[in-house]
Amino acid sequence: MIANVTSQAQGKDQSCVLNVGDHPYIKKASVINYAEAVVANERDISKAARQRVIQPDVPVTPQALAKIQAGALASRQIESKVKAAVKAALGQ
Repeated sequence: MIANVTSQAQGKDQSCVLNVGDHPYIKKASVINYAEAVVANERDISKAARQRVIQPDVPVTPQALAKIQAGALASRQIESKVKAAVKAALGQ
């Protein structure tokens, strides 16, 4: 799954709030935009990295990843196929 991080604001999906310290790029309270999340394979991710659409140079911690995955399962805005991919990755 690829999903962008955006500023936390009223009306945005609050299923996963990331705070300063959760990742070096997080400078203020932010949320995962599950509504626009997509399922991506390795080729898609490599292409996005080459085009600088994503920045894979600083991986998320296991704790932040668990928070993002839990948010994906809780989100009402995520597409069912993306949620299914997260469940499959988690062995659920």
